[in-house]
Amino acid sequence: MTSVIGLACLALTIPSLFGVRWAYVLFLLLGLAYFPVRVGFRFDPQPCEIVTSARYVLSSITNYGHIGRFAVFFAMSVAQAGHSLRPTARGFAFAAIAG
Repeated sequence: MTSVIGLACLALTIPSLFGVRWAYVLFLLLGLAYFPVRVGFRFDPQPCEIVTSARYVLSSITNYGHIGRFAVFFAMSVAQAGHSLRPTARGFAFAAIAG
């Protein structure tokens, strides 16, 4: 099921980059549904680690897949505010809030 959601999100990325609003909204909804579906709707919350260490920082800045996905999401959000691929100040503000 998670691969279906992943493929659907991938298919919705291109129209979202060109300002298609319904594709962006559907992308967001599928993205939010991904994690509960992945664990079979069995939630097992774990305590957060508030203290940051060099190991966690290094792990975060070398997680290129996550950085790439965030960059695509940021570009999609900019396109939604301006309804085009041309970036605007309003688009950057919307993308910053959405991100």
